[in-house]
Amino acid sequence: DMAQPDPLSTTFAALADPTRRAILARLAQGEASVKDLAGPFDMSQPAISKHLRVLQRAGLIEQGRQAQWRPRRLQAGPLREIADWVSQYRRHWEESFERWDAYLRELQNVPMDRLPKDKVDARAALKALPPLIKGYLRLGAFVGDGAVIDRQFGTTDVLICLPVEKIDPRYFEHFGKPDETESRVAPGRRA
Repeated sequence: DMAQPDPLSTTFAALADPTRRAILARLAQGEASVKDLAGPFDMSQPAISKHLRVLQRAGLIEQGRQAQWRPRRLQAGPLREIADWVSQYRRHWEESFERWDAYLRELQNVPMDRLPKDKVDARAALKALPPLIKGYLRLGAFVGDGAVIDRQFGTTDVLICLPVEKIDPRYFEHFGKPDETESRVAPGRRA
């Protein structure tokens, strides 16, 4: 005799499929026929009916009857059970967010325009940059506005933006374009 899965497991299994989640989202707006539910999907009506049976077995939907029309409608009970189960872990993720908030408050944002442009020795500044940032700049990247001093790690963090359209074409000639699936540098590996 095989043990029946608990209702929570049945509900999670029903929700694991994106098509079934989309069906539930549609039914949250109101009842609908099988034909209406099948409309947005590129699948047969029997395939949609299978999804509906899974949702019905999990208690997430019910089938009504109005003359010849048999609309499906959402049943919120199992979703409430999932929400209740998940809520017991809320404290853990809220504590994590609180720690993250505290860490972000410790970071000190500083402006990047601390020196007038005519006082900056561009050659010396470029020479002092780490090699990785120099490489990004050669590709066509730019440094965002502002920096953050991270005292915990003893670093000054900056945002490096690299728009694809700014990348020098010679790099694409050597390494391949972003939409190519195989790397030219390491043949056989996907880019």
